Amino acid sequence: MANDAVPRSGEVVDLDPQLKSWAAKPGPELRVIDHGFVHARQFVTDAELAASGGTGLRPSGIGLGRGASAAVEKVASSLMVVDPMTWVVATQDNGGAGFVNSAPHGRRGQLTLCESPFVLLQGDDIRVIREKGGLLLAARASRARVTVITSQGSFFALASRIHFRAGSAEVVLEGNPTIQSGHQHIKGMKPDALMKLNFHTATVTVSGAVSETRY
Repeated sequence: MANDAVPRSGEVVDLDPQLKSWAAKPGPELRVIDHGFVHARQFVTDAELAASGGTGLRPSGIGLGRGASAAVEKVASSLMVVDPMTWVVATQDNGGAGFVNSAPHGRRGQLTLCESPFVLLQGDDIRVIREKGGLLLAARASRARVTVITSQGSFFALASRIHFRAGSAEVVLEGNPTIQSGHQHIKGMKPDALMKLNFHTATVTVSGAVSETRY
């Protein structure tokens, strides 16, 4: 279940020790499918957001109430420390991935997409579409990162935009997408490649040719 709750400013949140230990482990080997089918119809478009009254998330640090994901702020900051490869990818001139730390700490929106595995979407701007009852239907993050924490370890993806639709176990990466899991680095051969990451099956589908390296 998606949840955008964050701790109130100055509020102490205890991060689950098991989740923290999983986040510190290198991610699993991801299955990669090149020249796969990733359709642009999976995008959450400007027109769709406008028609559905899509709203933006307030930046972290503003009290939005407690929820199952009340520790997301601490998880997010911990990931930047325990995953050193984040800094390698974020500072490379690899088509724009360096934006991962562009926003000051505490000002990037963040949204929990799934609790098992734990999936955290972050971005300078996150737009969401909800049902009248508040249930999340879709989300789109700009200058974005998505982090997945499993019992096997954690991995993350960067893209200009990341799209998510409720009811699926996938995010779609648009614009210079790159994925890092342990020592496995995956990106499209062309900057306009699209990627689809299934966080339940740990599978990456790329619309064209793939560049896959190991550090």
